[in-house]
Amino acid sequence: MVIPKVVVVCAAALYALCSNAFEVDTHARMTAASWSTFIEKRPQVVEEIGIVRGKVLTDPKFHQYYDASADVIRARYFYVWELGKIYGVDSREMPTITAILGTPAEWLMQGVVREDDSQGESNPQDNPFIATANNERYRVLNHFLDPVNRKPLQFLDDRGVRADDWAIGRIPGKGDNAPDLTRSNHFSVFDARESMYRALTGNAGSGNEVAMTELERNRWWATTFRALGDVLHLIQDMAQPQHTRNDTHSGRLCPGDPDPMPRIPCTGGHKSVLEQYMNNRARGVPATTHIVCTNDTSPADYIGIAQPLEYLGYPIPSRDSYGSFFFTETLSGLADYSNRGFFSAGTNIGATTYALPITAVSAYTRVLQAYPLPCARHLSARVALLVGNVADAGVGVATNIPLSAEGMFSAASTYPAYTLVRANYDAMAALLIPRAVAYSAGLLDYFFRGTLAITAPAVGVFAVADHSSSTGFTKLKLKVRNTNARSEAMTKGTAVAVIRFRNNTCYTSDLHGQYGSPDVAAPFDCRDDKEQVATSEPQPLSLASGEERQLEFDLSNHPLPFSASDIYVQVVYRGQLGKENDAIAVGTVDLPEPLFFALMNITDSLCVNGQFVAFDGSGEKLVSSSATNYLISRHEADKTGVVATTLRPAPYESIEVRFAEPDDPDSTVARIAALPEQRYSRIALLTDHFDNADATFLIDNTCGPDAHCPNQYGGSYRGPTNQANYKTGTFTYTKIDPWRGAYADGYMGVYKYVGKDCGDVLEAFSWPALTNLDPVHVDIAF
Repeated sequence: MVIPKVVVVCAAALYALCSNAFEVDTHARMTAASWSTFIEKRPQVVEEIGIVRGKVLTDPKFHQYYDASADVIRARYFYVWELGKIYGVDSREMPTITAILGTPAEWLMQGVVREDDSQGESNPQDNPFIATANNERYRVLNHFLDPVNRKPLQFLDDRGVRADDWAIGRIPGKGDNAPDLTRSNHFSVFDARESMYRALTGNAGSGNEVAMTELERNRWWATTFRALGDVLHLIQDMAQPQHTRNDTHSGRLCPGDPDPMPRIPCTGGHKSVLEQYMNNRARGVPATTHIVCTNDTSPADYIGIAQPLEYLGYPIPSRDSYGSFFFTETLSGLADYSNRGFFSAGTNIGATTYALPITAVSAYTRVLQAYPLPCARHLSARVALLVGNVADAGVGVATNIPLSAEGMFSAASTYPAYTLVRANYDAMAALLIPRAVAYSAGLLDYFFRGTLAITAPAVGVFAVADHSSSTGFTKLKLKVRNTNARSEAMTKGTAVAVIRFRNNTCYTSDLHGQYGSPDVAAPFDCRDDKEQVATSEPQPLSLASGEERQLEFDLSNHPLPFSASDIYVQVVYRGQLGKENDAIAVGTVDLPEPLFFALMNITDSLCVNGQFVAFDGSGEKLVSSSATNYLISRHEADKTGVVATTLRPAPYESIEVRFAEPDDPDSTVARIAALPEQRYSRIALLTDHFDNADATFLIDNTCGPDAHCPNQYGGSYRGPTNQANYKTGTFTYTKIDPWRGAYADGYMGVYKYVGKDCGDVLEAFSWPALTNLDPVHVDIAF
């Protein structure tokens, strides 16, 4: 005869901790470890996707996120109840709260905790929108996957759907690219992906605008990580053999509820000893605790709870689909490993449901080990462990693993009863917990695998605009490269450019209110803390692995204002990536703030052999007679026939501004038809050159019949830095000063000279203020 499992468990001294149904406390800690593991591999991923604060800041009063089905959006909220599960009650853990509050890691832990929402549990039960079908009321029914038979939980009949289908949100049996449009689970992979797109662009995949403000976009980021947390819960459940061997363990439908009767099985399976034991290890339950045995209603002191769980040590697996993290044809999924490698309370030796682990006792080595008996005080028993090997399709075989144990009544029985004791569960913890963490990190790595690198276009600047206009930047050019680490191609997709920025509320068109100007006493007070976005029109995009392409984005419907600061440019791709039909790839680059470059005609003075000399009031003669004599004598010596009156101020005409390719007329980004003396044009630029990096520009011009002006003027431009550093809590701004009364970040004076050039003394000369401070119109050829 086979002794009923519940009696054997307690009689074999295996901590009969018959309590709540991995527990969410354990899930939360595994998730924290998986996020840390993922970040160790991808340390810049949060910045890459554009969360520059490092935190997802939602409404602090309500801590709100969304439940979305298609375009129907409903608010949902974070509960204090979740904090207890995430952080526990141990005072040693409390200091970690402020460190990760509001981070992606915390939102992941919220999702991993809330995936166990079920009617009748102690959770907030915040799933009120579809509350009629069992798989909404009892989410846990969808947490099972038998990889051998490809079945969900079999409890009288199919209950719920398979864990992988529930996690991904797909039509059962149709693969990763077949979303179930009527799915009950609104926190699936598909929901996380759609939420991420909304957080990045402010638009739904359908094109509808759904996030007008930073607060709304942050709520979509919170939803993204909340949904991914739910998915990680389901991956982690694949490391619990009862979830992969169809072994019910709800602790419900027990005879004599609420106090189960000994020796009589519960219809819904007795509560999992494995899950409670792991949870005690995860939470660091104190060394002395109280338990209640099924055959003794009085508390029994139990000394010596096991050591804390070890979460790390298994390499992050790489997969080419979401489903392959669960099971594969090559048996490399986490469900494959736990199903074939370990017994469970209900499918131990003697059960014939599965071929693996081998059920023949002869396949194992018998090792005796002593255990205390928590249900019989001050007594101990010798338990025979059955030791064998566990194969892993990825890393090989683990040897000498205690996989089962003989029950203490086996010697008195013709047919030995087999059970699981602490040594078996400790072995499971050592092998399964690090894999649960690694597979969770691997799924995060797969979800965020789409990456793009953004660099300047061939013309050397990202955007150019005429600052005499108030329109702002309406066109963005850049190069984008597919940097997906898995060498996957992007095909048949769509790309949009998103520029994130915050307004300078002190901005004025003459730049008197620009950060760092003498007119702004407290630059930080001018910075609007609400992030805004300028989103381009979409365009088709395909990129082979490693391929780079120059793109041009139309911002005319959402121009980037000249008042923008804290600028981050993103390109968001949505389309096929490898085997995934509707993936997201994103690239982010931190650009300097708009550079306001002034080009000024300063031919009201003349450069004479390295020094500027002013003309007289008529503009016909030089003020300095010695300089005039010098010029005349020089030109007579050169036999050019030039006299002083030919050196008077002249309008510069047909000016062309070029950057990266000064010798290529096609690289011209701006033209000025004519720039009279004492007038200037101001050009607004977006560059990728900060204060510590120079870049060269050249100006081609024709200055009329006077042969004494050069054809090209060169110089350097460096974009200003006007943005906050969230890590240091500081705000950096670049000083801006007027030249001849005109404000700009960079200046170039186009002038005429003879002899030595005056570039080194340009700013030292005492220039009179301009009488007309309105900039001359610039034709943008960008």
